[in-house]
Amino acid sequence: MISRDFCRPLENPRHGFRKLLDSGKIGKIMSVQWAKNVGYWHHAHSFVRGNWRNSQLSSPMLLQKCCHDMDMLQWLIGGKCESVSSFGRLSHFRSENAPEGSTERCTDGCRVEHECPYSAIKLYLNERDEWPSKVVSLEPTLEARMNALRNGPYGRCVYRCDNDVVDHQVVNLLFDNEVTVNFTMTAFTHQISRSFKIMGTTGELRGHSLKNDIEIQHFSGEYEKIRPQQVQGGHDGADVLIMQNFVQEVANGQVQNGTTSGLESARSHLIVFAAEESRNTGNTIVMDDYVRSLKQNASSVTV
Repeated sequence: MISRDFCRPLENPRHGFRKLLDSGKIGKIMSVQWAKNVGYWHHAHSFVRGNWRNSQLSSPMLLQKCCHDMDMLQWLIGGKCESVSSFGRLSHFRSENAPEGSTERCTDGCRVEHECPYSAIKLYLNERDEWPSKVVSLEPTLEARMNALRNGPYGRCVYRCDNDVVDHQVVNLLFDNEVTVNFTMTAFTHQISRSFKIMGTTGELRGHSLKNDIEIQHFSGEYEKIRPQQVQGGHDGADVLIMQNFVQEVANGQVQNGTTSGLESARSHLIVFAAEESRNTGNTIVMDDYVRSLKQNASSVTV
């Protein structure tokens, strides 16, 4: 096996990844495996106890957590999504799965609290003024935190909340350039990360957000490892890069021809809604038909 350019830097991580694919590094893209690993405690915090636990109060899980993934997939693949199918359930965080001896709240004398990975006492009863603990109470004191756990949403047993969003879901996508995608969202991971494998006609490209490297295995036997430049800031630097790109485009008068348009973001949201339609009905959704039906329904609404 030939190894080349071991851990060489990727200068602009946002554009560089797309350029790797566009350059034909792995030939023509044929299929993609992409996973959003939500993390067991993060899911419990945000999507069982937290603000995004209930689709009627906020949005479906896929829209809240994975519209970014659909955005990235659409941009990297460079085609138009033709059809969508999806399966997913709320399987674990339900009342019938509550352990024997558990209580409505972790502070109510729960007999299994000390061994429960979702214990609110373990997660929040501290004086750290950082996320997610600081969401629980305004003051980072043990007294304020304990009061919040006894009376607020974050002290509830994860098996006894009013959550209804899925805790695992798969989405299958077919694009008009014949690329197929299998996307997985799951709560049941130790790490909070994204991982992916992009398979082409001459090689495969693998990546993992926490490892911060991209591996390319060419079918010729050649192997490359590329380490993207890291950027400090929210969402692993993505917030900073987006704003930098926007400011540059405004300064250069290129807003109309930017990296991505609002229409592209709208398309990724439509993919999410189509996936939810498929999950709820069991049908494969043809995107053109789906968009046409949305327009018809909108035109029939009277104000």
